[in-house]
Amino acid sequence: MEENRKLKSMINEDSAAPTSGNTKYLKNKIFHLEKTLGQLEKERSELSVRTTMAEEQLKNLSEHLTTNTHAYQKKIYEMKKILKAKGVDIAAF
Repeated sequence: MEENRKLKSMINEDSAAPTSGNTKYLKNKIFHLEKTLGQLEKERSELSVRTTMAEEQLKNLSEHLTTNTHAYQKKIYEMKKILKAKGVDIAAF
């Protein structure tokens, strides 16, 4: 964010048409801006990949949790059923 503000400030200060005195400066500025843009694009791409991976992990964990929760609930139900058939009071469970 801070870098964006600095760059905007630089653009506003030097928005005049190039003259013989500031042509080299403007070329350097363009080089710097293109370099910064490349870095930001690379970072955005990396973050996009990380986001996609995290979303996939979250989906898999959610499915795993749901599957195991249902399996455990079924197991608990079956155990209560067995205990009830054996005459054990399951009201405390």
